[in-house]
Amino acid sequence: MSEIVLKVVNENFVLNPGKWVNTSWTIRDDQSAIVNVRYDNNSAKDKDIDLKIAEDKFEQIFELLEKAKQQDSKIFALDGDGWEFTQYKDGKKVYYRRSGYIYGLDYFELLAELLYKIIRPYTGRI
Repeated sequence: MSEIVLKVVNENFVLNPGKWVNTSWTIRDDQSAIVNVRYDNNSAKDKDIDLKIAEDKFEQIFELLEKAKQQDSKIFALDGDGWEFTQYKDGKKVYYRRSGYIYGLDYFELLAELLYKIIRPYTGRI
């Protein structure tokens, strides 16, 4: 049985009815992932995506995460969206970044971009 190696949540802190609220990725060591996309008061748009991440993208996710962890810092902002990262190894939490902004944290921004590129064919969201 495959194990969860990474959970990521991107949450929109500015709620608008019918607009995107959050996306969460649950990634397993066999490169499978379940991605949940949720909208505020519009469950007809909600999606649960079951996918397989290409090996090169899977490796890139963890390379970027390792670099991002080195530049992790708290960012002050008043609007936008927050990102939470939880990494696991052998079923134990080995890294946790509390939900917060990633503006100006280059590797976190690249990681966020990659995660959305992976699901773009399913959602159309940039």
